[in-house]
Amino acid sequence: MNPAYPVSAVVNQEDGILALTILQINPACKSLLLIGGTGSGKSRLMESWRDLIGSSGFVSLPKGMSREDLFGSMDIETLLATGEQRLSPGLLLRGDQKTLLLEDVNLWSRDQLSILQRAQEIGEHTAQLRENRAIAPLNYRLIASMNPSDGLLSYSQLSDFTMSYVLETAKNWEERTAVIKSNLRHEEGDELFLQEYYDADAHYLAKIRDAKMRLPKIVVSRENAYAAHALLEAVGIRRNDIGVRLLQVARALAALRASPTVDLIDLEQAGRFVLPHLIRMDAPVEVEGPRTPTPRESNREEPPKAFEGDGESKDESESSSYRREDEDRVEAIAEQFADLSLQMQQVFLEGIAPQGKRGEAKSPFGNGKMVESVRWQSEYGSNIAFGATLREAALHQKYRKSAMAITIFIEDLHSKVRNQKAASTVLFVVDASGSMGAQRRMGSVKAVVLSLLEDGYRNRDEVGILIFRKRGAQLLLPPTRSPYLARKLLESLPTGGKTPLAAGLSSAYQLLQARRVKNQQEAQILVLLSDGKGNVPIRLDPMEDARQMAYQIAKSPIQTVVFDTETSFIQYGYAKELAEIMNSGYMKLESITQSEISKVIKTRM
Repeated sequence: MNPAYPVSAVVNQEDGILALTILQINPACKSLLLIGGTGSGKSRLMESWRDLIGSSGFVSLPKGMSREDLFGSMDIETLLATGEQRLSPGLLLRGDQKTLLLEDVNLWSRDQLSILQRAQEIGEHTAQLRENRAIAPLNYRLIASMNPSDGLLSYSQLSDFTMSYVLETAKNWEERTAVIKSNLRHEEGDELFLQEYYDADAHYLAKIRDAKMRLPKIVVSRENAYAAHALLEAVGIRRNDIGVRLLQVARALAALRASPTVDLIDLEQAGRFVLPHLIRMDAPVEVEGPRTPTPRESNREEPPKAFEGDGESKDESESSSYRREDEDRVEAIAEQFADLSLQMQQVFLEGIAPQGKRGEAKSPFGNGKMVESVRWQSEYGSNIAFGATLREAALHQKYRKSAMAITIFIEDLHSKVRNQKAASTVLFVVDASGSMGAQRRMGSVKAVVLSLLEDGYRNRDEVGILIFRKRGAQLLLPPTRSPYLARKLLESLPTGGKTPLAAGLSSAYQLLQARRVKNQQEAQILVLLSDGKGNVPIRLDPMEDARQMAYQIAKSPIQTVVFDTETSFIQYGYAKELAEIMNSGYMKLESITQSEISKVIKTRM
């Protein structure tokens, strides 16, 4: 068996080691979230740190634990021997005065993670055991890791972490070579390598011990307390508890560098760990008003204005305009909607599920991890929760006379309740007709679609793109979880031809209905981006055909959202009419702001 990997040998993660050091020096810092993709070294860093401090001070909590394993259950041995109901502590209660390690925390049940964070905040955990209630004091640190490509934490859970640090993979050949060499020397048991870095680890451990002894004497001056609040104001955070976190991290940094007081350099360094995962969430809401163009947009060339001395007659210009609508053109992705993803994620990808909400669905049927148990009923089949069944039977053994060690009656049976993430498909139905290109709207549409696509990928939703133009509809991107193809398809997506709106809605409806046959529990969201003005019929009248399809979609379980791309001086309101028929969320593309998004959130939640 190879010896532990030295912390000092971890390549290019000095700030990650510093964040772990802060947590070890000052228990008031409470928690740290390590964020990084596959191969960034999250697990290696956590394992090395545990071996450095001493494994007895850590408790690893594997994902997929049942509620009983984590929070405790009935002690069956005591119950069978004496009939006394006593709580057998779970792993959480064993973590008192220790550090809990959670890998892939974003794959944990939201309920369990919330209980963990709440117990840490109030310093105790309450366990309910039938009519008995046990309150246990708890004081623990929490180190968690997550891979963002596997999904994101909710805002409230993210904000409960005191610190965060993003681990990056090696950026160049030299760094990758250093990582490979270090790993090879460790696996081969190179004595010089181990001695060099173990000596460095021992020296670092001594610095941590000295800093912990100095911590109670570290003073924060009034001026530096004001500076901490000024730093929070500068990034738009107005929460007093965040100010306390910032000062506690700064105290640990001051203790580490043997300073008797917190200095501005400590506050600035503390901000790198305390603020990044909070800034976007607490940023002030944008006030609607004239939008200031970015420098990139200001330098962009304006399209040539019509009828300005170019020698064309009015008739020639008009016919040229109509020809341009029929011709294919490719418009670049606009920049102005690049920051929509986090807000729009709540609108479309978290707030909708078959019974109203999207998220984790609990059921005694199917697959998924067990989270709790319920009384068994015949329709539950053989999905038996054996632990809960044995605990229930143990309560009655002193009244049941049998030669068997334990007698189980049918009324003792319990069934497993499993947690499954509700599946979700988001289908973008995009108007790619000539009018979208002639009025320069397609660049904005592409930006909105791309922003929302990225959120769908993070949440492991299946996202597809269906376009309609010329004489019919085309499935540009079948519903998929692959993030690589979408941008290329959007960048090269042309506009041109007429507007077969009814065909687009019909094709989208048929696609989603076919998917529902395979998965009845799937949440389906249709996002329409169009001005709503169709001019290609399915039967007789283009607009009446579109309305009929809208009525049909409204009768189905499909949730809908409409982005109205109409920008002309005279507003016909066709897209808004379709939104009303489908009972959709509705937005004007040209007026998307955070406050407008919040209105849609309220209508869809």
